[in-house]
Amino acid sequence: MDTGSGANLTPTAILYAAEHPVRDLFAGGGGKALSVAGHYAPRFMDKVLGWWGFDTQKTEKPNRNRRHDGLHEPSGGGNERGDYAGHVAETSLYTKGSMHPLLTGGLLLAGVGLVYAVAKSHERETAINHEPDTERGFRRRKTQARAQPIPTA
Repeated sequence: MDTGSGANLTPTAILYAAEHPVRDLFAGGGGKALSVAGHYAPRFMDKVLGWWGFDTQKTEKPNRNRRHDGLHEPSGGGNERGDYAGHVAETSLYTKGSMHPLLTGGLLLAGVGLVYAVAKSHERETAINHEPDTERGFRRRKTQARAQPIPTA
């Protein structure tokens, strides 16, 4: 099975869903975003998609095929891609993450741990570089090294 890149993203997601018990699997983060927005703001999304969604799917170019369906015979020449002139994402980190939940969870946990370690390091450095000043709270310590006398024999 392919890793989910290029034109194989959607078929890979379909095969993964057929082999694994998943409730929902979106081929791309955009589909998931639209689904979440539709769940939490259904009226708003109805208006947005009514105003914008249908027009983005239309074109002034005539259809290459006379028939608009594939009921009795294939409707196209087996083309893998359409003729959409806009941006088409070749990969989806969201879909890859959905198909590998343990790896995704581990990477997220490692990222949180890294952020925590950096924050603690910064906190420790801030505490070392400041000393109490009774009048104004904290003042910055000078970090320049003082000249040490050279020992003579």
